[in-house]
Amino acid sequence: MKKILFLTTGGTIACTVTDDGLEPTLKGEDILKQVPELRTLGEITVRDLTLLDSSNLEPPTGVPGLV
Repeated sequence: MKKILFLTTGGTIACTVTDDGLEPTLKGEDILKQVPELRTLGEITVRDLTLLDSSNLEPPTGVPGLV
């Protein structure tokens, strides 16, 4: 079985609607629950690095491993 590392940083895919507009609130496990078919691809390990809006994600992020 394939091993997959699913790294999340927030962005559009992690957004939900709030009173202030779209805000990244979904973590990796939340996304996998919404798309359970992804589990058929292999053994997935989730690492949530941060929950940033994609417009705020630019180097340097202060997140270890991201340049």
